Amino acid sequence: TDRITIGARADGVQGLWSAGPNIAVRIPRGGVVSAAWSKSGGSDAPKTGDASTLGWNWSEGNFSANVLQRRYSEYYAFDAALSAFQITPIKRALAGGANLSVYGAGTFSISGDTISYWGAPDERRTTLGYSMSVLGRLSISATVSHLTGGRTGTEAAITLAYSFSDRVSATATRQRNSSGDYTSQMRISTPQPPGEGWGASVTSTRAPTLNTMEATAGVNLSHAQLGASVRRDDQNGFNPTTSWRVGAGSSIAFASGAGFFVTRPIEQSFAIVKVGQLADVAVLQGSQVLGRTNADGVLIAPDVNSLNPMTFGLRDGDIPMEYALGATTRQILPPQNAGILVNFGLKRIH
Repeated sequence: TDRITIGARADGVQGLWSAGPNIAVRIPRGGVVSAAWSKSGGSDAPKTGDASTLGWNWSEGNFSANVLQRRYSEYYAFDAALSAFQITPIKRALAGGANLSVYGAGTFSISGDTISYWGAPDERRTTLGYSMSVLGRLSISATVSHLTGGRTGTEAAITLAYSFSDRVSATATRQRNSSGDYTSQMRISTPQPPGEGWGASVTSTRAPTLNTMEATAGVNLSHAQLGASVRRDDQNGFNPTTSWRVGAGSSIAFASGAGFFVTRPIEQSFAIVKVGQLADVAVLQGSQVLGRTNADGVLIAPDVNSLNPMTFGLRDGDIPMEYALGATTRQILPPQNAGILVNFGLKRIH
């Protein structure tokens, strides 16, 4: 429903599996409370394990806040897709934070987390952050973290990002870890659009013991997503290695009243936009064109963040004059890891 989402998930690779139920409840003007439980096992696991999470997030205007608690048994497989268990698995973790955006002054944030491990010292971290946009195209962000417990010290990072156009941007980051070592990274990229199209990036990273150069490219098709990357590592000029990977992915989605769809990979939630029975109507996701409706007046949006407000819109010029449309935009709150139907409800007037 609009307020409650109930679901289940399962992951598995050879020798490992994990699965369990989840629930999310939206409280009017009170945020979203979510909970999940999972069990893991398999022939490669020394024992079965279980885990649970309980979280709350809230957003209103220019302020947002969140709290997340996680608990893991000693032999829980953190991610079946990794085909391995962490060496020092987490016993429990508590994290929380808040963000405040001030018009003309930027965005301020504070966060903290405490992590307890099986067989390792606890860790605690407090982070302050700030970001702002300068002259529209340039943005600056910075964070400072103080660590205590298993690791101690101060970490910091500063990032400059510049948009050359709506499609091309560059970022430069300088980081300091708790040991006093510095890492620099530069990236130029053109992001993949929400609809069909391509994107690419080139990233160079210099760290105290490892330098990396990586190039990636991806293409969004109507029913699949293709990607490729090549990476070169060297230890300050010694022992260079080159690796590459290619991949392709698709998802199958279903919504009552709309049917089944084969689409690009769905990472979180998805939306099915219905515009009467009109074909070839341009649908906007935010300010970008997602695509055009099919012969049944339907288009699927596979890349939608769960529990975050999202606006879909239509182009007025694509709607014939004999149809009445109440509004050309609809704002939705996608359920957690599930689909939602966005029906614009066209009416023929003559």
